[in-house]
Amino acid sequence: MAVGEGGIKVDLTVAVSVVCRVGGGTCCRFDGRCYSLTVSTSSVEALMRGKVKWFSREKGYGFITDEQARDHYFSVQDARGANLPASGDHVQFQSQDTSRGPRASGIQLVARSEEGRRGDDRVRCGHCERKMVPRIISYQGVVERSVCPFCAETYRDFMLPPSTPLWRWVALVVFVLVVFIGC
Repeated sequence: MAVGEGGIKVDLTVAVSVVCRVGGGTCCRFDGRCYSLTVSTSSVEALMRGKVKWFSREKGYGFITDEQARDHYFSVQDARGANLPASGDHVQFQSQDTSRGPRASGIQLVARSEEGRRGDDRVRCGHCERKMVPRIISYQGVVERSVCPFCAETYRDFMLPPSTPLWRWVALVVFVLVVFIGC
């Protein structure tokens, strides 16, 4: 459908056979009268297929590589449905040429990729039992420990080698103190 002069909608399948040129402009004969037409080719484009090259949920945008190896920018608002695409997913979309380059819109997920599926990489705090991503604490460029962001308890201490239990370090310190002070 296209909209002609006066807001009259014209079916393009019928109008294409009777398109004429009057006075150097494009018009369409309909009901014995000539109407000028404005047709947007970007709205008539077919769906393209491609693969998500990169997508950041935090930033809200990414790029899709189509079958002709062109990159198309897209944002979260361009995705249809509840599932957002991830890197490596196969999608279908409509392409629009903008002043900044190709842009994908109406993105629909076709198939998830194996590389796009990530598990939950959070760990459970031993103190508060909440799932979390430990925060690293460093001093003068040396990583000391990681802590729970909820309760601030130490999750892992990097100053001690993980294979050496704490009681051995305490025993070594006591032994050194006894030897040097006891002499």
